[in-house]
Amino acid sequence: MVAPSSHSLRAIGVSLLLAGCQHALPPAQRLALARGCYRLSFEHSLGSPFVGFTPSRFRLDTVARWPADTLSQPRPLKRLRVEPMNPKLTYGIGPPWWEQSDTDSIQVVWSSGLGGVVLHLRQHHDSLIGTATGGTDLVGAPEPTTRALAVRMQCPDSSLQWVDLP
Repeated sequence: MVAPSSHSLRAIGVSLLLAGCQHALPPAQRLALARGCYRLSFEHSLGSPFVGFTPSRFRLDTVARWPADTLSQPRPLKRLRVEPMNPKLTYGIGPPWWEQSDTDSIQVVWSSGLGGVVLHLRQHHDSLIGTATGGTDLVGAPEPTTRALAVRMQCPDSSLQWVDLP
C-alpha cells in the first residue's frame, strides 16, 4: 500500500474547512458511523520514540475496553475497544481505546502510560481525518503532531494482527 501524499492529505484538510459546519449527529449515530476497520497513514512520521505505538490497520469496536470502564466512566460511550494491541508493548494504563471527544470528533489512544500516540479525528464520508500527536510523561518533552488519515476498509473475519505504521 502506498501512503497518501502530503498533497492529498492537505487537499482533504482544505475540503473539510470549505465544507463548513455540519449539523451534529446524536452520539449513538456518530458511534455507529465510526465503528469499523481503517487503514492509517500519517503525513510525516512522529519519529522516535513514537514508532511502534500505532498500527497500520485498526478496528473501532463499540464495546467497553474493559468491563470496569462501564462502571468508572460517568458518561456512556467512553473508552471503547480498539484492536489490535501491540504485543511488544506493556499497556500500563490498560489496552488502547477510543471515545467521542466533542460533538463532531473522536479520539483514539494507544498509550503505555509513559508514552503514546493520540489520534484526534473527524468523520468525513468513509474516512476519519485529523491529527496524530505523540506524547510522553516527561515534562517539557516535544509533542510532535502530524496530519492523519484513516480510510475505511473491509473488516476481516478474524482479529487484526499488529503491523507497525511505517
